[in-house]
Amino acid sequence: MDSSPKTVPFKLETDGLVSPFWQTEIAAQVGGEVIAIADGFQTGLKINKGDTLLEIESTVYEGAVAQKKAAIAMAQQQVAEEEAKAAQALRDWERSGRAASEAPPLTLRKPQLAAVKGNLESAQISLRLAELDLSRCKIIAPFDGMVQARSVSLGNVVSPGVSLGQILGTERLQVRLAISPKQARRLQLPFGGEAAEPINIDVSPVGAPGLSWPAVITRTETEIDRNSRLFYVFADIFDPFKNPEQPLPIGAYVTATIPGIDVEKVHEIPESSLINDRKVWVLDESDTLRSHPVERAFSQGKTAYVRFSNEPDASHRIVLKPLPSFRSGMQVRLVEPEGPEA
Repeated sequence: MDSSPKTVPFKLETDGLVSPFWQTEIAAQVGGEVIAIADGFQTGLKINKGDTLLEIESTVYEGAVAQKKAAIAMAQQQVAEEEAKAAQALRDWERSGRAASEAPPLTLRKPQLAAVKGNLESAQISLRLAELDLSRCKIIAPFDGMVQARSVSLGNVVSPGVSLGQILGTERLQVRLAISPKQARRLQLPFGGEAAEPINIDVSPVGAPGLSWPAVITRTETEIDRNSRLFYVFADIFDPFKNPEQPLPIGAYVTATIPGIDVEKVHEIPESSLINDRKVWVLDESDTLRSHPVERAFSQGKTAYVRFSNEPDASHRIVLKPLPSFRSGMQVRLVEPEGPEA
C-alpha cells in the first residue's frame, strides 16, 4: 500500500475498575443499646445526607446533660457571689484612704474570682461535650450514598468505635487507569498536584456495548508501581446513578480512550506489516524489496503508527503481509487484489 507520513491525534486505550470516591465505615461514637434502625439502612438501598440511620438509648446521656446544666447554674451563682465580695473588698480598701492600685490581689479577691470563673467555663465546656454525646445517639448519614453492608440489629449493645455498617458515596465515582511513562509523554496530564485543564473522556463497561458514562481526569499518582512499572490517573464520574435504568455498578471493569498530543510524521499501517516490531518491507521504484527500520510511535487496536528512522519525510510502498521468504533485493511482481484488501 502507498503510505505518506501524516499527523494523527494520539489516543490511548486503557482500562480500570470503578470504585467509590467516598466510602466510610459507620461506627458508634457512644455506647448503649440500639433502640431503632431506619428502614432505609439496608444493604443495597440508597440513603441521603442527613438521614438518621439508627438510634442508641439516650437516657443516660440526657441525665448527663441535666447534671452539666445544674453544674453551670451552681458555677454562675459562685461567680456572682465572688464578684459581690470582690466589690465589697475594693470599697473597704478605698475607705481606708489608700489607693486601689496599692491593694494586694488577694485582698481584692482577684484569685478567688478567677477560680470561680474558671469553674464556670469548665462547666460550660462539659455541657457542650455532654450535648455532643447526646446528639451522637443518632447515627446520621454523612453523604448521599448506598448501603454496602449493615452489621447491627435492634437490641444490640454497642461500644464506641464498633462498626455498624459501610456506605458508599453515589454522587461521584472514580476509575483508576493504568498508563506507562512512555504513553504519559503523549498526554497532557496533571502532575505533582498542579492545576491542569481537565481531560474529558468516556468510560464503557466491558461486555456492555453501547453504554458509556462521561468522566473527567483530574489527578495523577506520583509514584510508579514497583511491579508493573506503570502509574495511574484518576477519572471522576459525576452522578453515575442519575439514570436509575442505567446505573454504573461499583466494581465494574471499564475501558477508556484518553485523547493526547498530535503525533507528527507517522505512517498508519496494519500490525501485520511489522516485523519483530522494528522493521517493515517496502517496494522501491523497480518493485524490489527493501527492509526499512521503523520506530513504533503508538498503536490503536490492530493499527500501528510508525516512523521511518532514516527517511521520516518520505513516502513508501509498504508490504501489508510480508512472507518469511522475503530477502532484501528480491524482485517481486505485483498482482491486482481480487477483494477490497490490497
